[in-house]
Amino acid sequence: MVDQLKEFLVREQSRPLQAEIGAQLGMTENAVKQAFHRFRQRYRVLLREEIAHTVAQPGEVEDELRHLISVLRAG
Repeated sequence: MVDQLKEFLVREQSRPLQAEIGAQLGMTENAVKQAFHRFRQRYRVLLREEIAHTVAQPGEVEDELRHLISVLRAG
């Protein structure tokens, strides 16, 4: 299930619909949406924790995160 949900992290035109993933996994579309929501929440927590290991002060985490997002959007 995690592999199918990972596909939603990268915004591509060819990504499968949540309903298609649900059908593959024997889940409803709503269950897939809920699982993906929890997956994204956990991903955010882990990303912030990793960034916290790379900055000098805890207050720098949000600035570093914004910088990372801007770089990813530009690419």
